[in-house]
Amino acid sequence: MPDRNGIIFRESSEADDHIVGELLVRLFDYQNSRLMPDVVTTEDRRRDLRNQQAKRSVATVLVGLIDKMIVGTVTLYPPGADGNEAWRRDAVDLRYLAIHQRFIGQGLSAAFLDEVRRRAVAADAPAICLHIRRGAAGLSRLYQRHGFVRDQRGDIDLRPVIFLEGYVLELNQ
Repeated sequence: MPDRNGIIFRESSEADDHIVGELLVRLFDYQNSRLMPDVVTTEDRRRDLRNQQAKRSVATVLVGLIDKMIVGTVTLYPPGADGNEAWRRDAVDLRYLAIHQRFIGQGLSAAFLDEVRRRAVAADAPAICLHIRRGAAGLSRLYQRHGFVRDQRGDIDLRPVIFLEGYVLELNQ
């Protein structure tokens, strides 16, 4: 059933791996070059973004479709799963949210975040955790508009390479 934006959500399949991987690489490159020009996507990072099979083996990779076209993706790691970087053991970890460039600014991120919340609540998760690269002010504002709050307990400091800021959305309030 389509949501208010006409998006149909479903779990990604092996047939989607190439499209989803390339969507992630293109979006991360585009957003970094536009908003954080000092950030360079390494080949290791591109390989990780493209490795959808590994993600699907431990997490739920969702795709959103409009008129049968994949317009975005997000990955949800359940509590305790390999790759879950949540600092709360009982929390779902939201990662790899990406919207096709043609649809940026049309409210699709909100639709994806609503779907993430719906699935986390259905799984009885008390919270959703995520990380944002320090300096990504637009992403921070997006998530805060949807109820996420900054939580320094979730920070990952891998400087000089990267500093990730933790955010959490409490679902049991």
